[in-house]
Amino acid sequence: MTQLYHSYLATVYAFAYRTSQRRLLGFALSTWARALALALLLTAWTQSWHTLWLVVTIALFVWVMAVYWRARRAGYAKFVPDLNALLGREDTPPLPDNQRVELRATGIFTVNRREGYLLLRPAEYWRVPRGEHVVMARTEQDRFLYQFFSSDNLQQVQSGRLLYGRGLPNSLAVTFLQPKQSVDVVQFDFSAAAEEPASSKQKRTIYFTFEDAATHQLVWRQIQNDIPSTGSGD
Repeated sequence: MTQLYHSYLATVYAFAYRTSQRRLLGFALSTWARALALALLLTAWTQSWHTLWLVVTIALFVWVMAVYWRARRAGYAKFVPDLNALLGREDTPPLPDNQRVELRATGIFTVNRREGYLLLRPAEYWRVPRGEHVVMARTEQDRFLYQFFSSDNLQQVQSGRLLYGRGLPNSLAVTFLQPKQSVDVVQFDFSAAAEEPASSKQKRTIYFTFEDAATHQLVWRQIQNDIPSTGSGD
């Protein structure tokens, strides 16, 4: 049942995002979908349709509105940790410093105190010799946004699936602390962001999705190695 529900969420989130991005006659398809659901409801009400069909149109309208509301609050994706996932052998050669790895990035990224939410955008990840991890993500406007974290602020890294479309395995959720900033950010209701931030720092989680399991394992191992011993991610 849980797997079926996750498949439903992944499909609905992808549908909501794609129809929100595509336009017809100057309006997003999501706007047309909501308008159509409302038009059907009003027609059923004013034309005195059979009670059964009136109930169906009411249910359809509520479902359509709820889908778009929830999908937007969730950032059009949801991360599900795999509690049975295991890191590969510890003697596997680590990624060299400054070696860039291509991935898809999801979450809030920033540049010059300006932040934006990205969903499965092309990105590069690497670790610099002084121990800082860097993620550079490309926006739809062909610009770049960044995130930085290190052993000083890393909280945990989890392996799992990102629910979007047919579901995306080989994903990681990286949680870290960062200073609060006076910037305007679109808020999304990620489960990892539900806790209250500690003191002057806020907890933030970003998500990586990889094309293959081998790269997923290498990056997971590299990040896990920089988490203080009190952290847990495997």
